[in-house]
Amino acid sequence: MIDKMRTMAVSFSLGLIRLLSVLILPAACGQAVISEFLASNQAGLTDEDGEHSDWIEIHNPGARPLPLLGWSLTDDASRSNSWKFPDVTVAAGSRLVVFASAKDRRSLATPLHTSFRLTSAGEYLALVRPDGTLASEFAPAYPPQVPDVSYGLASRTTTTAVVTPTTPARFDVPADGSLGSTWTTSAFDDARWSLGTAGVGFETGQNEFGDGVAGDILTDNPLAYWRFSETSGTSLANLGSRPAKGQTFNGPLLGQEGPRPLAFGGFESDNRGVRFDGINDRIDVPADPAFNPPSFSIEAWARPLAAGGRLQSVVTCRNSSPTRGFAVYAGDDG
Repeated sequence: MIDKMRTMAVSFSLGLIRLLSVLILPAACGQAVISEFLASNQAGLTDEDGEHSDWIEIHNPGARPLPLLGWSLTDDASRSNSWKFPDVTVAAGSRLVVFASAKDRRSLATPLHTSFRLTSAGEYLALVRPDGTLASEFAPAYPPQVPDVSYGLASRTTTTAVVTPTTPARFDVPADGSLGSTWTTSAFDDARWSLGTAGVGFETGQNEFGDGVAGDILTDNPLAYWRFSETSGTSLANLGSRPAKGQTFNGPLLGQEGPRPLAFGGFESDNRGVRFDGINDRIDVPADPAFNPPSFSIEAWARPLAAGGRLQSVVTCRNSSPTRGFAVYAGDDG
């Protein structure tokens, strides 16, 4: 007697990811079974004619190849041999798809097609051995079907993890393409490559430095990144790779409200900054040769509070010669 309990699973057969309604049956009754079928194929697997024909999947769970010559599929309980298989063999543990299209094709050079179609309203379906005994059946009828959702037997699977997060791995970042594809061969010697664990080169899906503007900036490994989020003191931390703290002079106001959502996305809701008087307040940074590479970029968030009729320097490099160093100014247009 068929157990009516149903559950949901994911099937990866046929190279497709399909939602599978699972029917729990008694112990397997024969060497081959109807493991799965789709009775309302509207947007799934197509046959050689480009049509979305319904299909039936036959599974050989045995340890030996199974010849299906003389076996039959039927949708009529009174006719056990409605459609007979040609001389086709299903390898051990393998599956065979037969389209239920009524095209009645038995050539081994093309996909197989039964002489009948399946109905989504529910009907009888069986796989019959050459001696007329039933190998697998849905009786008296399988239930009404949902479009593009297959129906079939529950199966027990064993998963073997070939590569785990702790699997040893070797990696290398080549300077050029001289290796070609030689590194993909089993004989390639990777002894000089760096040793690590699996997952090399793959993102976790999360920014390890946090979300928002700060996380995006730190991902680039900047030499210097001053948040100016301190609320007191005269020393301002550098979150970049160089040990260069900022030092306040002449009393700029710390702990002031900085850019915040919703007006400024990507910043914290309690983001803070520093306010300068525009006269002599400043923050100095110690000299560091690393801050003078052949090329570099400077970014600054600054918001002039009032138009002063003159250019206001946001970033300035002080040198004995006005032609050396760099300066970034904010004009009256903000």
